[in-house]
Amino acid sequence: MTLKKKNNSCFYNDDVEIYKSIFYDRYDCIILDVNWGIGKQSDGSELARKIIDSKRIPIFIYSGNLSCVEDINEQLGFKKFVRTTPFNKVIEEIIKLKEIKFVDLLGYEGIIDNKILNIFWTDTKEAKNFISNIPEHNDADALTRIITTRIIESLSKSEYNVEQKFFEFYIYPSLTTETNNGDIYKIIDTTCKENENSTYYLIIPPTCQLLQKKTDRVNMLKIEFSHPKINEVYGDKKDTSKKALSNLLTNPPLSVHFIPPLSSYFKIGVIDFNNITSIPISNLKNEDKIATVNPAYMKDIQSRFGQYFSRQGQPNINVSHLLDFISNKNNND
Repeated sequence: MTLKKKNNSCFYNDDVEIYKSIFYDRYDCIILDVNWGIGKQSDGSELARKIIDSKRIPIFIYSGNLSCVEDINEQLGFKKFVRTTPFNKVIEEIIKLKEIKFVDLLGYEGIIDNKILNIFWTDTKEAKNFISNIPEHNDADALTRIITTRIIESLSKSEYNVEQKFFEFYIYPSLTTETNNGDIYKIIDTTCKENENSTYYLIIPPTCQLLQKKTDRVNMLKIEFSHPKINEVYGDKKDTSKKALSNLLTNPPLSVHFIPPLSSYFKIGVIDFNNITSIPISNLKNEDKIATVNPAYMKDIQSRFGQYFSRQGQPNINVSHLLDFISNKNNND
């Protein structure tokens, strides 16, 4: 087995020593042969499970037999390769992982870990009196929410100082299977041919209704992809397209809101506040929830949606009559 350290490689044959080393040293990744154990062939897979349960180190399995890890799904931080695979393929995957800065962000010496470390030793020093004096300071759930709020606030302090990328608009995939405000569902008309009539909807009820389980129905806004404002963006001239997209983002019509592309599901679109429907929430159990709109963006959608439906307007004034009046008054004066 090889543990790849930041500055060199270490080779171990004893799983106890390996596990100790993982906790006392720092590694970019681990390349593991699951059949290296002396007592039994599955020793390596047991070590992999221990690491997954307790550490944030990417693991790359490279073995002649992958049967003892077949129940562990591959993901960004866990890849499996049969030994007949050229080893350079493993190296390529390690490089890809490094390039997207996955470990730099989430690893146990990563950016988030360092911020949490700072919060633990610095931020809570200032908040300790508040935390220790709240009536239910021994309520683990309440304390978790308080600390989590401080962590999120700390991590997002600079969000308005930079331009965000369009894919930050979504939480993909969604973090929960329950229906929540801002969820996007893909609904297929089963009476049509496969994928011929897929429709996407954004869930937009008052948030309290879903949180407090006070509703049996949900309001949904249809996501449109053939809206005239969208067609302008896909024009032939780049300058014209850029201007059309800028207008859609900064000065949209009152009745629509921009939706950026979502992975392989759809290109840019708009939600039309006039195209709203309501269905029983139970109907969504068998539908495909594909993503959730980031709450920071959902607040804006909810606000504009509310403003649109609460608008009152005013009666139309006869413009010609008013102009005639102004003209006649000026002439008389």
